[in-house]
Parts: sequence; C-alpha cells; structure tokens
Amino acid sequence: MTEIRIEPVTRIESHGKLNLEYNDDGSVDKAYFTTPVLRGFEAFLTGSPVERVPWLASRICGVCPVFHAVGSARAIEKALGIQIPDTADVLREILVLSQLIDSHALSFVVLSLPDLVPRTDFHSVVDIKTEFPELFEKGLRLHSLGRLMTSTLGGRNVHPVNVRVGGMAENPLLECKIDFASSIDEASSLAVEFLGHLKTWFEEQSDLVGNLGSVKSNYMALSNNGTVSFVKGDVKIANEMGEEINSFNPDQYLDILAEKVTSDTYMKAPYLKSLGSDAGTLRVNCLARANVNTTYGTSIADSEIQELRGKWGTPLEHSLLSHWTRLIETVYACERIKQLLDSPESKGTTTSVEIVLRDGEAVSSLEAPRGTLFHHYSIKNGHVDKANLLVATQNNLLAVNNALTQALEYSKANALEDARVVRNIEMVLRAYDPCISCSTHIVRPTPRDE
Repeated sequence: MTEIRIEPVTRIESHGKLNLEYNDDGSVDKAYFTTPVLRGFEAFLTGSPVERVPWLASRICGVCPVFHAVGSARAIEKALGIQIPDTADVLREILVLSQLIDSHALSFVVLSLPDLVPRTDFHSVVDIKTEFPELFEKGLRLHSLGRLMTSTLGGRNVHPVNVRVGGMAENPLLECKIDFASSIDEASSLAVEFLGHLKTWFEEQSDLVGNLGSVKSNYMALSNNGTVSFVKGDVKIANEMGEEINSFNPDQYLDILAEKVTSDTYMKAPYLKSLGSDAGTLRVNCLARANVNTTYGTSIADSEIQELRGKWGTPLEHSLLSHWTRLIETVYACERIKQLLDSPESKGTTTSVEIVLRDGEAVSSLEAPRGTLFHHYSIKNGHVDKANLLVATQNNLLAVNNALTQALEYSKANALEDARVVRNIEMVLRAYDPCISCSTHIVRPTPRDE
C-alpha cells in the first residue's frame, strides 16, 4: 500500500488534507478528505441561556454565520412555542439570501475561479488578478455587494447581532442607507455574466466536466412543494435517478439519518439509515437542491436551470456542475430578495415578540450555502440541555470521498502527470466547497475513571 498526502489543501475554508492510497500493484484503492482540527461547539452551546444561543452559534463559522444564527433561533423558538412576526420572517429570509450571495461569490471567485479559466497553471486568485483583472474586479464586486447587504440586515459583516430569539431586533430597511434594489440588480447582472464565462469553459472542457468526480448518490434538500427554498418546507430525499424516496419534517431527522465515524477525521458522516452507509450516501448543496426540486420559482433562475438540464440531463450528477448551479442560485437569491422587498411585511415595524420560557425540544432545518443544516436543541430551565448539529459538509462527506476516488481513478486511467492529478483531485473537492469550521464541532470528554 502506498499513501500520498496532500496537506494542506489549498483554496478551501479552513484546514484539511487529502489522502490518496494505491494498492501494491499500482491500482487506486481510495482517495478521501480528512480534517485534523477539532472545535467543540455542541459542548459550548450546552448550558447556555437560550437568549445567547444565536450569538454563540454564529461563531461556528465566519463564512456563513447567518445560517447558524437563524437556524438556532428557529429551533429554540419552535421548542418554546414562539411564533415570530411576519416582518421578522421576511427580514430573516432576505438576510439568509444576502449571505448566500456573499458566500457563493467568495467560493466561486476566490476559491474556484482559478480552476475555471482556460489556464492550467493558475494556483490562486492572485493569478486571476494578474491575468484577468476585469474578471477579478467584478468577482470581488459581487462578493462585496452580498457582504454589504448582509451587514445591513445583520447589523455587521460577520456574526450578526440583529438575529434574536423571538425575531429580529429591528428592521434596518426602514432607515436603510443603501439602495437595495440597485445592489440586487447589479449583483444579478454580475452573476449572469459569470454564468456566461462558465458556460464557455464548460463547453470547451465538456469531457472533463462529464468524467471528473462524476458519481451517483442520493440527494437531500429542503423543498417547498417542489420549489427551491432556503428557509421553508420539508426535507426531501431523491435517489440516484432523481426520484423522490422520502420527505420528512426536520423533527424526524434522527429517524431518517444515521452517522458513522472513522478514525481519520473529526467529521461525522451521515447517511440514510434505511439503506446503510454505502447505498445511503447523501449529497447536499446547490446541485442537490436542483435535483430535489423542479423549480426555483423565479424567471431567470428557472430559465438557466432548464438550459443546464437540457445540456447535462437529470439528475445533475457531475460534481463540477456545482459551480453552474451555485451561480444560478446567486441569480435566484437576487430575484427572490426583490420579491421580498416588494412585500408589505418588509416594511413592518413589529420585529420581535416577548420570550416566555418553558422546557421543550425541537429541530430546525434550513439550506446553508453548502447544503442542508440541522439545529437540534433540548431546553430545560431556560438553558440548552442538549445540542446536536448536523451540517452540510458532514452530510456531503461520503459522497465527496466517492467523488475523489473516482477522480483519482479517472486521472490514473488517463496517465496524467502528478501535478495534474493533484489539480484534478483538488478541483473536485473545491466543487463541494467544504467548510471545516462548520463540520468539526463535536467533542465528547472521557470521564477520568475511564
């Protein structure tokens, strides 16, 4: 057995490494991704007063703190039997979608764009800035527009202070100093322009896109009656043919999902309990959301997904197509925010309700940029008695490893040089945009007498 380690993996969020293993005869055994870091957020949240949980949960990740803040607040509100005002509901959805634009732009432009231009010698966004300065500037502009809207709704760029148990602290739209409508139009235009560049590259590299990291799996995402939603609906699961095989309320997630652990990573690896860890492999993210749902419910995004399906079929199983659907979701987020800004609820003044404490337990689920996110809390005496988080990068782990192994086999079969093999493997990993801060959050202390 020969093992090659790639450490650290570049252009991903936080620290991780790739392991490539070959049999003695030189054939591929497997490739897999591991995380060598541990963060104990489930332990940190346990014992916390419920009012502090959104504030603490947002610290799980600096890239998508809004999703953890909103997810935790919703779970606690559900456990306490709290119904937040409609205005708070709308403000939260606008905030979630603003950070979606922020996160997707960061992933696409800063982390993945060097893989997606007609050059094989690019290693970082610095190369993009040097050789394609206009593309670089437009990419950072898209990211900054998402960041500006996020900070306006959330109260600051990172770790929002406006999200609270019971709703939102205030409605920033009433005295907003930025032109949200113009910002949305500009962001949408930039995302559509990047889609045009991506389509050209995919056309030129269709063989690579169709063969690198192409694996079958089950898909999981929220579905609002067949429409993509990041905040509403039941959790829907489709099989590798794209056929619905389950739909469940987030409270039932432990009946549907099981987790396995391995000695090489701090990440838990969820799978469908009824099918086992091999046949029950899951994929979540923008690709899964497109496979689980039939429509985005907005005109431009629906036109774009129809074009993508017409080119690559259904379900969309090629890993690199995540970049395409990531940009479609950016367009969708812009269109949906405009719908929400036109609603009377976005102009409301009642943004929160009083908290009445009681014991309870509940689960919330929403779609983070990287996929389905679960927050599960048990509340006793106004404090968190138990916390369990199941995040997107964990949900993707088994499918990611399968895709990495397939990419290594493809590269080996084509007798590619070592540098190109490494590039291919990393390209596949970046397509899933793993977030290590989110995924390595569990700690179970061992009693001294054990």
